Amino acid sequence: MASNAMLACAVLGVIFCTFILSAYCHPTPDVHVVFSSHLDIGFKDAGSVESVVNEYFNQHFPDAIATASQVRSQQGRQYRYMTHSWLVSLYLDCPPGLGLDCPSATAVTAFKAAVHRGDIYWHALPFNLEAEVADTSLLAAAVNITHDLDARFGLPPKMTVSQRDVPGLTRSAIPVLRSAGVRAISIGVNQASAPPGVPKNTPFIWRDERTSTSLIGMLHPGGYSGLPVDDGTHECVLAPGFYHVLCCAWNAGDNSGPHTASQVADIFDILSKDFPNSVIRASTFDEYVAELLDYLPTYRNWPTVTQEIGDTWVYGVASDPQKLARFRALMRMRSALPEEALRVPALKNFTRMLLKIPEHTWGADMKTYLPDFDNWDNADFHAHLGDWDYQAVVAGWYDQAAYLDHAVEALSGSPEGQKARDALTQLDALWQPPSTAGFQALGMHDTLTFASHAWTISLDPATGALAGLQRRWRSSPGRTGAQWVGSAKPFGVFTYSTYTEDDYSVIWDNYAYISPDTWWFKQDFGKSNCSSAHPRRADTVPQARQVWLQQVSPGSFRVLVRASMPLELTESAGGPAEVWLDIASLAGDDRLLYDVLWVNKTATRLPEAVWLAFQPSLAAADASSWLMQKLGQPVSPLDVIRNGSQAMHAVDDDGVAVVGTGPHAWERLQIRSLDAALVSPGKRTPFPNLDPAAVDMSQGVSFCLSNNIWGTNYVMWTPYGKQSPTMRFRFEILARDVSPPSSTSGFAAPPGTACDRLCCPPGVLALLAALLATGAAAAPSAPAWSSFKQGATTGWLTMDDAPHFVGPQSRALAAGTNRSFIVAGQGDVFLKDGQPFRFIAGTIHYFRIHPAYWEDRLMRLKALGLTAVQVYVPWNHHELYPFQYTWDGAADVVQFLETADKLGLLVILRPGPYICAEWDFGGFPWWLGSSQVVGGGQDKATQMRIRSDDPKYLQHVDRWWNTLLPRLAHLTYQRGGPIIATQVENEFGFIGPNEPYLRHLIAIAKAAFGPDHILFTTDPPVHVTKGSLRGGDVLSVVDFGAHWFSMDDAFGRQKSMNPPGQSPVWCSEFYTGWLTWWGQAMANSSIYDFLDTFDQILRYNNNMGSVTLYMASGGTNFGYTAGSQVDGTNDPTWDWEAGELQAKGKYSSVITSYDYASPVSEAGDYGQPGINGPNKFELIRASIANHTGNAVLPMPPRPTIHAYGSVALTQQASLLSQLPQLVPGDGILSDLPLPMEEYGQQGGLILYRIEVNSSQIFNNATLYFGDRVHDSAIIMVNGIVIGRLDRNQEANLELGINAPSAGPVVPSNSSAAILDILVEGYARRNTGTEFDFKGLPSSIVLLNGLPLTGWRVFTLPISDTSVLCFPKAAAAPAPAPALAPAKLAAAPHPNVATNGPIFFKGTLYVDPSLADNLGRFPDSYLSVANGWNKGLVFINGYNIGPYWPAFGPQETQYVPGPLLKACDNEIILLETGGGMGSNAVVTFTTAANFYGPATQSFGGAATEGGAAISAAPSPGSPAVGKQFGGHMVMPKTEL
Repeated sequence: MASNAMLACAVLGVIFCTFILSAYCHPTPDVHVVFSSHLDIGFKDAGSVESVVNEYFNQHFPDAIATASQVRSQQGRQYRYMTHSWLVSLYLDCPPGLGLDCPSATAVTAFKAAVHRGDIYWHALPFNLEAEVADTSLLAAAVNITHDLDARFGLPPKMTVSQRDVPGLTRSAIPVLRSAGVRAISIGVNQASAPPGVPKNTPFIWRDERTSTSLIGMLHPGGYSGLPVDDGTHECVLAPGFYHVLCCAWNAGDNSGPHTASQVADIFDILSKDFPNSVIRASTFDEYVAELLDYLPTYRNWPTVTQEIGDTWVYGVASDPQKLARFRALMRMRSALPEEALRVPALKNFTRMLLKIPEHTWGADMKTYLPDFDNWDNADFHAHLGDWDYQAVVAGWYDQAAYLDHAVEALSGSPEGQKARDALTQLDALWQPPSTAGFQALGMHDTLTFASHAWTISLDPATGALAGLQRRWRSSPGRTGAQWVGSAKPFGVFTYSTYTEDDYSVIWDNYAYISPDTWWFKQDFGKSNCSSAHPRRADTVPQARQVWLQQVSPGSFRVLVRASMPLELTESAGGPAEVWLDIASLAGDDRLLYDVLWVNKTATRLPEAVWLAFQPSLAAADASSWLMQKLGQPVSPLDVIRNGSQAMHAVDDDGVAVVGTGPHAWERLQIRSLDAALVSPGKRTPFPNLDPAAVDMSQGVSFCLSNNIWGTNYVMWTPYGKQSPTMRFRFEILARDVSPPSSTSGFAAPPGTACDRLCCPPGVLALLAALLATGAAAAPSAPAWSSFKQGATTGWLTMDDAPHFVGPQSRALAAGTNRSFIVAGQGDVFLKDGQPFRFIAGTIHYFRIHPAYWEDRLMRLKALGLTAVQVYVPWNHHELYPFQYTWDGAADVVQFLETADKLGLLVILRPGPYICAEWDFGGFPWWLGSSQVVGGGQDKATQMRIRSDDPKYLQHVDRWWNTLLPRLAHLTYQRGGPIIATQVENEFGFIGPNEPYLRHLIAIAKAAFGPDHILFTTDPPVHVTKGSLRGGDVLSVVDFGAHWFSMDDAFGRQKSMNPPGQSPVWCSEFYTGWLTWWGQAMANSSIYDFLDTFDQILRYNNNMGSVTLYMASGGTNFGYTAGSQVDGTNDPTWDWEAGELQAKGKYSSVITSYDYASPVSEAGDYGQPGINGPNKFELIRASIANHTGNAVLPMPPRPTIHAYGSVALTQQASLLSQLPQLVPGDGILSDLPLPMEEYGQQGGLILYRIEVNSSQIFNNATLYFGDRVHDSAIIMVNGIVIGRLDRNQEANLELGINAPSAGPVVPSNSSAAILDILVEGYARRNTGTEFDFKGLPSSIVLLNGLPLTGWRVFTLPISDTSVLCFPKAAAAPAPAPALAPAKLAAAPHPNVATNGPIFFKGTLYVDPSLADNLGRFPDSYLSVANGWNKGLVFINGYNIGPYWPAFGPQETQYVPGPLLKACDNEIILLETGGGMGSNAVVTFTTAANFYGPATQSFGGAATEGGAAISAAPSPGSPAVGKQFGGHMVMPKTEL
């Protein structure tokens, strides 16, 4: 066959061969092997540059020549060693005075001969470079060093960059490298560092859209690339359809030099096994890339990446701020020279020396040369500074910085040399406090407002930073510049931050690509054992002490501010004694010069970072418009790929810029930075943040002046040696008119950034399709809330209001105390620190409350009189996708618990793994049901048994709990935290018993929290025997509602499970209200029944009864997080264990609101009144005060709820028209339809599409499903809705389309029709043990009794509404034409909408003046009562949950104020029920409405335990409408 194929190639030509017969024409790959070793210019020998370079000169280069000779003579092969052009240039032109062992003439001759033979070569850059620290000229010069060498040897200019260790580089390097002749880059990411989210081990196109330039990228995660090759089929670079393979063989270790001949033989043997019968040869990157470039035009599906990647190691360049400032000064001097001057040999040598600074090695391997993990305290540290190991690493830092001096010395005797010396001399002169001679001293209470010809500024009397900043546009009469600074946040604030060892968890948990327990990892990337010095996490700003003013000429000013820092920071940390601000607006100069100096900074080894923060007012600045100038190109901090450098960037002198908003959209504010390179966008952090969703630009930007966070080889304290303890950082603030945009501005918007979205560019869709097809797309984003961190409280409850506050517990102090919380040996009581104790707790769900409101809600519970809070931890909230954990923003459970601790609230923890809580799948992650995980899938024979001792289930539980519990272990009461008890499982008695399972969980919890920590189970009294264990291993407690049980019955059953005298009275869930399902009246309860039973609990056992209110504070089921239940109480075959619920029970899902009629509502207001009583909050608060005798805390103020008014949703687009945007490509080919879990989807909608013969759907054809849809389906033919089904209906549908009069549905001339089945998944069951698959749970779909196969599936989680394309015109989608009358008579579902699902879009304007002092806007309620049926609401892209007013009872959606922003807010509704039309309107109002039409009254409904409470609908809200099975309650619309 091969010979026939070759003949075909000869006859048909190369093109046909390439496309059709490539597999035959090239039956085996051509394997290119690149041999090299890693270069760290330093790291070894205490960071000495010269020792590393001399090792290459004296050993590695001769060894490479010898190995090549041996391989050639012994193996008949070639060995080609890739080195670095910087080393080669020094070897061939060895400068004196650097301490180098310059080679002999004989050695140079042998080296040159090896280069000519191809035994030694180099790549396109001089070494591994942190490119964004350089400027464009210096980066281009780096490539020129290589190309000069190429020309010297008559070689083609190198076109491939090899970058190792450093995890990436900025996209802005692409046009610079490309203009220098580079075509490709190979990146081998440090084995411990998270690799950027680009395709791995396969070529991709990395494109800079602004300049329309691109490079071929090849990224290797987890190492330099092959040590020596490992498994070639895994390590090597492969491209689809391309018969060349690239395999890299890096010799193990840093600076390890070339391979031996035997190692080379081993590598060829490995590759021969991986690629049998292949041509395997020593090669170069360029040879492989040349083949790739030839192949590139023939293959159109290259994955393409256009986002910024950045460098997550760039944090370290601020560890030596004085070296960095000097480098930038010399680089600035160099870039000002004419191009011809840079070609002079002396300038080339200057450039060669200067380039060493951004090389990625800054000193010694700290874990090797300073393995001191004890002397962290400042006193101990300074006492050891004279030790040899400390002196050795300092000498290494000096050796690295000396290349600045070597660069200047290279220009000795030249005019450029004098310019270089002047630049450094002038810089040194600035590093001292300014003189106040000639200045007027001002008082801190004087009016600190100053005006010049260009600026009006005001100073914040507390910090000295800017409290007002406004450009005076004298050249534009009538124009007033924006007031860039708001009242809440000063601008340009110096901040000194200290960190603890715990703060490094972000590296261990998120950044580590290897196990954090690898012996060297935490020594390399952290500060092991620094907690022994008791550092604290704090951000400290200086206190302004004195202000001076100087006005040398009219229209100018210069202001000096002296501020002091707390003495504690200079003694126990690295704070400066003083901070000075030098602010000037000079005559004839439009810049506002803004300098900050630290004076007498203390050197410390403890983790620190120094910042200058610029957070403009959101009323003036468009937070989404921030740009950073990197290598001459603007980069948005919001355009960084996942696992790229989100939180730190190196910028040019031009710094950053932001555009005004609203009436000031014509104005741009720019902040230039001359000395500091690093900027942290959004919430500042010196730690690597890998999640794009966490970059909240409403917090502005912070320049990092210095940090010592990273170990590896960076500088660990500043100042060091004889460095000055005083340093100045220069900034320049400018305002520019950007209308029209300046063509010369570096911050001009690139083409397409403000694109008209009337239609989406096809190229973008193709790009997204390629990314998805190759796995190059970013991992699923974390919830949008992760961008919101808890803000400061407004402070209505203070320590003075609550004299009995315990207050926050210091971990350090608590460690030395005997804190205990145990069950007493007798008396049935708890003992807290040895004293009898009872608590009154309340349940609060942090995952249902916006994190900005966590502290507010906890303070309200404190005001209610509670002494503890009870907290679930839902597994699926933290691990939405396997192994992808989220711990920040709305998932920052540690922050929530620490906030409770700060307020003096104890905590009862309920970590599941099953939580119920009316939460999706009871807290289990959806992916447990996917066949892609062990034990997943629909086959019940192999499916894991959740909530059991099934090993397939336990392996997932073990990993989850062993991740979660150690994270919280420091918060247990015994260890100084607030957690007094932890629940095991949840109401297990409904499905128990299973003793091995419970004991397994108990063992994990005790291992994490210690043997003395209380573990408990909870069950209704009637189930306690099956849900717990007898004896003392776990405390058995009970839960119930008002008047459900007598106290003796309930607590008697509890006591029967616990050892005698060791059964404290505790109702762990005492219900204040109840949950509500769609289609029933809003649940509530009698406040007087509640208070009666509440009183009985507290008085029981001699007034020692403890209780937990469920719920104490309401919340919201945002997104797809609500739970559901399958009620089989009316089904004679009802059987929990038999799993009959799903098949025969009635499905009900929980409404979006989880208000629960609790004392604190979902909006933080007083809760709903009881059925027959007044305000629950007031009555419960009074009852608690009566029982405890504690002083009543002040009533909390009611939250501000604002009526923003009505919004017309004038833009509309059908969901089907948006498929190319929502799911680029042609969907997923699937022979049979599967549930959405099998396609990797958590929730939302899923579309099953198939082409059928039109004759199959005529004459009352029937569509039959093997199981009922989960949970609602819209059936469409050629885009027109012909029917609907839901989970409570039989699984079949009569299509009722008659031929040929179907006309608009199926034209008479068409032989094919597109059948679409769009399924909405509502909420997974939160009870029982069954998997609740969404979409089509059965693969059987029959049309007229015949199976349908060959589907295309489109997953529609609707996670990114920014991709939607709405027509500009405010026109509704065209209505579908009516069918013939015959259809109407036969329609089985006449109440279906004419159109399918439709997106509606409008804009809500929010007045900036409504913001509070934290920049947050008031909450509101979105009313969808009139004309809407059901669907989803998105506010600024955030899914606030389902609406369903036609089914009731909820007609308003709670909108937290922090989701809103100043001015324009995007409102999108996806209407799936056929509601609304062309005049679509929603209204933002002040009141919740839970009293819409409900299809059934609430009476006798049961939870998992079957215990019910009753309620009556409120007046004016009759229970009317159809049953859920009817589903369609919108106005009747005929087809």
